[in-house]
Amino acid sequence: MIEQIKTAVIPVAGNGSRIRPLSLVTPKEMLATPFGPIIELVTNELIGAGIEQIIYVTKPGKELIKNHLVSTKLHKHPNGKEVRLDFVNQNDIPGNGGAILTAIYEKELNEPFIVVWGDEIFIKNNSTGRASELIKAYAEVNEPCIVLTEVKQGDIPKCGMASIQTHAASQQLFKITDLVEKPQQWNEAKNYASVGGCIVTQELVKFLSKAKRSIDGELYLSQAISDYLYDGRSLVGVLTECEWHETGSMDGYVSAFEALAKRRREGTLVT
Repeated sequence: MIEQIKTAVIPVAGNGSRIRPLSLVTPKEMLATPFGPIIELVTNELIGAGIEQIIYVTKPGKELIKNHLVSTKLHKHPNGKEVRLDFVNQNDIPGNGGAILTAIYEKELNEPFIVVWGDEIFIKNNSTGRASELIKAYAEVNEPCIVLTEVKQGDIPKCGMASIQTHAASQQLFKITDLVEKPQQWNEAKNYASVGGCIVTQELVKFLSKAKRSIDGELYLSQAISDYLYDGRSLVGVLTECEWHETGSMDGYVSAFEALAKRRREGTLVT
């Protein structure tokens, strides 16, 4: 029986150095949008996807995230269940991989869970949302899943790019054969980038716990995924129907704000 995804982990301990000076005033996850702070949009998306526990891996100095989320009116769970918000400080292993391991150790996670980033926005349009897409895909394939989106040629050197093969289960699903971080050249038929979302299984956790740190001293989930693929394991990519925006850079944040503001004026955004 395939385990239902009930838990989400959101690493929010980053410094936000790419979006200074804004992040010197407030955590980057708390930057405003026309529909509330970024982290509120991410949280509501997870609740709408049926998540029952959300673990925010944070650090001292970012208490504003918790203060806001526990005091604001979040969306209702689709099944009427109470959603538990947990906040833990990241341990001494830096990087998003360290944040994920912190959640695993602190909350004794032993079932598959979803990881999303606190500074990425997926505008639903007519889709069900990125988290729901991932959870549905995992229910079909019972294997780790990542989110894919098609990017412009000029954005390829900024992204982790996925080499793909078709998947028998769906036209929206792909077998991932390789992930290449920020390639200068890309000759694949599709410009599919790996963006904010991953279903993490216990098998993938084993690779994360053994992964080597990057040259900058940080531990990254992407390294564990690369090791997982190199070992011949199966990884599935979900081509999202959402419009993806990163808000960790100034240009990205402005673009996301403008896209949301346009939909607010038009009354077309599904939240």
